[in-house]
Amino acid sequence: MPFSSNDLPAIVKQLEVMATFDQVKDLFRQRQVVFSAPNWETFVGERLYPAVEKGTITADHLGNLLAQAEEHGSQHVMLYRAPKSRAVASVNDAKVRQGIKHSGFGDILDAPRVLDGADQPTWIEARVELTPNAQPKALVVKQVATREHLERLDEKREGTRMRVEYDIQKRRAINLVKLHVDGLVEVRIQTHQRPNYFHEAGQLLLQLNHLLPVGEIKPAPITTARNNLFEKRRSLASSVRYTNSTLKNSRGNTIVAAAGAGEDGDLFSDKGMTSSLDQFVAHEGYCDASNVWFKVGQKPNGDPKWVHVLLSGKDNEFALTSQCSMKEYEYVLSELRAHNR
Repeated sequence: MPFSSNDLPAIVKQLEVMATFDQVKDLFRQRQVVFSAPNWETFVGERLYPAVEKGTITADHLGNLLAQAEEHGSQHVMLYRAPKSRAVASVNDAKVRQGIKHSGFGDILDAPRVLDGADQPTWIEARVELTPNAQPKALVVKQVATREHLERLDEKREGTRMRVEYDIQKRRAINLVKLHVDGLVEVRIQTHQRPNYFHEAGQLLLQLNHLLPVGEIKPAPITTARNNLFEKRRSLASSVRYTNSTLKNSRGNTIVAAAGAGEDGDLFSDKGMTSSLDQFVAHEGYCDASNVWFKVGQKPNGDPKWVHVLLSGKDNEFALTSQCSMKEYEYVLSELRAHNR
């Protein structure tokens, strides 16, 4: 990814916000560069910039790390499918260059931009990802926008009126579209306060009509995965757990079940709850929405590490509630795809 030294200030600023200190230290560890520092400011001044000056850490290293950090997690993901033949034709360097030119996006393939934010949503990067044997694997196109977040400060009652004071905070947001050569299309939209994710996904796809076969892209439901994960919950208990689920049946009846221990709970550790839900499912019941936790590895202390996924909303939608690594995101997506067959 061709970043330059001119991009470093913006990259470093966004790394502090979007990446964990551990992720940055992992990069330095891989490059065999000293990374010890009491805080971020000292790390940047005494470790990061000296390493860049020596060439042991480059703008590309840091830019790639930022991409991994900001592109995964805290997102609502809408899944679509394009014909495989059209997808293969689209994930082609020459075709991508032609599409970017017709779209008027600038040189975002060879010279991606790093923006703190943008007054108008701006496409800042395009890249063709390759397999280990250098074959095209996917096309990724990334957009940056600025969102307003309302932070409630105070409220005052004056007679029959209530005055509420908010602090308006501007935040950088990343949206991303990824077309795989097998036809899968991911539209990842950063979570925000006043969403219409299905509409927003459609708008993002329309803006890429010179790059993607938009007219042939259809929603790819994951309702089968929702039901398969629920039905196989006993055999998957060591790697998947639930903190709540909403079940419905053909008569329109609904059951909402929630674990009592919050995020650390397990809905199906209660035999009474399990028995009740089993009976409901046995009589034409199905899983409509769930809070699911996928085990993605271990923490440094040996405890299991979980990624929280919301299986709700549109039939082709799932959401990740917090930032995660690229490896963790890809694991969740692969599990959803595997259980959707």
